[in-house]
Amino acid sequence: MLLDSSNPANHPVLDTLRDAAPNARPLTPVAEAGDAYYEAGCHPEIVGHMWEVVSKKFPDESRCLVYGRPSLIQPVSGVILVVGMGTQYCQRILPESMADAAAVGCTPTHRWGAGDTTDLRESFGENWVFASYADETITWFRAAYHHYSQAPTSDADVITPHTPPRKRDPRISLSLLVGQEPDFDLRVHSVDPDAAKVASVVRSVDWSRFATVMMWKAEQDFLEISGSLRAEDGLSATYMEGETEKVSSRAPSLDEAISLLQSYAAGDSRYKTLVDWE
Repeated sequence: MLLDSSNPANHPVLDTLRDAAPNARPLTPVAEAGDAYYEAGCHPEIVGHMWEVVSKKFPDESRCLVYGRPSLIQPVSGVILVVGMGTQYCQRILPESMADAAAVGCTPTHRWGAGDTTDLRESFGENWVFASYADETITWFRAAYHHYSQAPTSDADVITPHTPPRKRDPRISLSLLVGQEPDFDLRVHSVDPDAAKVASVVRSVDWSRFATVMMWKAEQDFLEISGSLRAEDGLSATYMEGETEKVSSRAPSLDEAISLLQSYAAGDSRYKTLVDWE
């Protein structure tokens, strides 16, 4: 299993994934990915479709995390073929299949519930589409898998599961804050927590009462989960980015809340697509 960062086919998709989560492990085999169905910033049904349907008859080495995102790669050439993105997944298809893809509604652009639009031609490159559950996606994957099957050259810049992640900028710290009814006094639980710590802390909170868990970077740079799991209350997610404030358009589940906080803690932008914002 490898990624060829010098292969033109991986530009700009690999750069986009790296920039979104610069401190994440570059390449993670499924066996070392933990509970990627719920903790990698994608809806579990999306991960399941990618790993259990689209790539079902392909080698295990095709399934991995690339900079923390559930993905499918060509393990011989190291070319990225499929990437999960919140409630969607993106697929590289051959140019001759683009018209067929458009005919079944698979296009390079997607408008999210919050009104933002992603154009994969800008972030991933040409011949990428937001795919679907249609049977054609398996055919497209098979064609791309065999097309991009040539091993890297001897001087290629190769990433393997042993390639270490970049270190977080020591000048920037993230604090995990927790507040609980009745006083809601936010206290620092930990600094720069990893994904496992975030999940452990969130699950340890008594959500039968009102509570708040926040990943805090600065006064106007944070992501917060608040509310309770009582039917009459529900949870709410909020993030601030400078002067911009976004609130989840529906109550996230506890698993979604954990994924949002983990994404923010990792320094990537998946939290912006995991749920709809308004």
